[in-house]
Amino acid sequence: MENGLTLTGIALRPGDTRVWWKGVSASQLPPPAEVQSDVGVAATHEREAELTQWLAALPAEVAVWRCSWNDAALAGAFSGQPGVLLLTDHWGVDLREGCSQVPGDQLFPNALALAREPAHRTVPWTSWEGSDEWLAREAAAMLGEVSEPSRSRLTRELSALLAQPESSPDRHRALNLRNRLDALADYPGPDPACLELLARCARRLSDLLRRLTGRCRLPAGSPWAWSGGPVEGPLLQALLKETERYLPQFRPILPEGDAARGAASLVQGARAELQRQALRPGVSPADLQRQGVQPVTADAWRQLSRLKLR
Repeated sequence: MENGLTLTGIALRPGDTRVWWKGVSASQLPPPAEVQSDVGVAATHEREAELTQWLAALPAEVAVWRCSWNDAALAGAFSGQPGVLLLTDHWGVDLREGCSQVPGDQLFPNALALAREPAHRTVPWTSWEGSDEWLAREAAAMLGEVSEPSRSRLTRELSALLAQPESSPDRHRALNLRNRLDALADYPGPDPACLELLARCARRLSDLLRRLTGRCRLPAGSPWAWSGGPVEGPLLQALLKETERYLPQFRPILPEGDAARGAASLVQGARAELQRQALRPGVSPADLQRQGVQPVTADAWRQLSRLKLR
């Protein structure tokens, strides 16, 4: 996994929910001539040009169902149902997608929160604070503030992960550091400085979720999920306490899948909608043929929410 990873799902056969491809650049896409059925694609902003060039080379009879990366991520996590999705290592070069220029002109990943409303509106909100890279930088500052004996232990445990220059953020390093902080804050022998740092991170993420949900209309009991987040440990427990206190109307779940699964499953929703339209009197098969790039409509989302994905 490299910086700027784009997840793209391709269904080579109608009804196929398997992810055929995940890649970071156009060079890793399948040869266009090999694609013979519907395609569901989504890309973060910095990969749009590469994806557009690849799509132009596809056979003319291939239908391409294209959506935003945000929509694909939500479809993958909740299978078309309303919900709130949290990511803490999202890369992009467009503020709408989730990036920071903090500090200076350097590009860093943001924490990104996404909501899908019942009315089929996607609402994004981003924050530098709470992201994995923010946590890594806060950990570096923490080493200069703690006293012995914590300083020696934390320096020994974290120095290798903090050795990379700040001008070159890396999601592997940030994720590994987050996991190490989680382990140091866990029993036996939890480090109080790590516990305090993770509690601050959880508060920042809770604030992000509250800012987003305050701008949305979501029914009580809607799920929220953390894509790429820990499934246990002090950081997750701290965030669960925050959301239980400040967002009790939402229930935490594990995401069902990622953006690649979402892009592929939206193909299913689009095809199911065409099958529904075929039942109308006077509609011929030719009326339902689709070629070239097609938008993913609200009707496709409705059909996806009713499907039982394999």
